[in-house]
Amino acid sequence: RQIEVEFDAWKLLLDTLRVCESTEGAHLGRALAGPVSQRFRQLTGGRYQNLELGADLEASGLQVAGEVRDIKALSAGTQDQLATLLRLCIAEQLHSAIILDDHLSQSDPDRVAWFNAVLRSAAQQVQIVFITCRPAELLDPSELPPPGQQSYVGAGGLVRSVDLARCIRRFAADLRP
Repeated sequence: RQIEVEFDAWKLLLDTLRVCESTEGAHLGRALAGPVSQRFRQLTGGRYQNLELGADLEASGLQVAGEVRDIKALSAGTQDQLATLLRLCIAEQLHSAIILDDHLSQSDPDRVAWFNAVLRSAAQQVQIVFITCRPAELLDPSELPPPGQQSYVGAGGLVRSVDLARCIRRFAADLRP
């Protein structure tokens, strides 16, 4: 009888933890769906409405013209843009950092410009690290490292650009006998 009571207690604890976990996860999805949806509407000129996020933060659907459509119906570039907005909103909620690696490689220039403005604004509160082989898409020409230098720091330290090709060449040259 004692073993049954102990088993029932552990089962109750497990069930309670599972309920709490799913409730908290669903809450996080609901909390982030609003800001992501709002920015996505701005990006797309109101073409898309609310994003549906599950408890595990997986985008399950997007409202378009009054009906929910699968995210996979979006173009690869638009999916990347939506994923970037989700990552940015998570970083903002956690007051954390975000690392983006050629995150807009399949985006048109107008959307890249929109993202640049949004990300520069967000950089006031979160650290954003870009890794790209196309810095001219992200940086103003004045923000690129000047000839003969490996890096640039501007905007009161908020913008830092490093030309890794120059660093790697210099490092490789330092290793030569």
